[in-house]
Amino acid sequence: MHRSRLLLLPAALLVLVPMPARALLPDACTTVTGQAVAQVLGGRLLEVRSVPPSESGTSKCVYSIATQGSAGEQRATIVLWLMPADDFEAMRKGQEKPVAELKGLGDAAFQVFHDDTHRFDLVALKRNRATVEVTADAADTARKIVELALGKL
Repeated sequence: MHRSRLLLLPAALLVLVPMPARALLPDACTTVTGQAVAQVLGGRLLEVRSVPPSESGTSKCVYSIATQGSAGEQRATIVLWLMPADDFEAMRKGQEKPVAELKGLGDAAFQVFHDDTHRFDLVALKRNRATVEVTADAADTARKIVELALGKL
């Protein structure tokens, strides 16, 4: 009987030790600065708004960049999310529209165009590290910022 108590004690302790659900990623605005986004896009930083990491491990950053185009100065709004890596598959499966699989971007990537907002949504996976999502008005803009973010992680 004394022997079974010794065997049960370690099992009971394992139940009492809390296990972390998910590792928190760094703040999106700290990982990918507004100046870095402006530089990659060849524009001028107007504003950066940060949403601190949530309990689920997701953080969000909104960048406003002024760029010069044929019609003069234009304002681009780019939104970056950093999420746990295990969110990638659920995001792909949860899309209402067909996704375009992208090669050569992270370990896996897909893109969706949303007709209602006229924005591109690009999601990439850096295996065992993070899921990166960027929305932008242009597909090439979204790709540049995803590449930038993947390089920082």
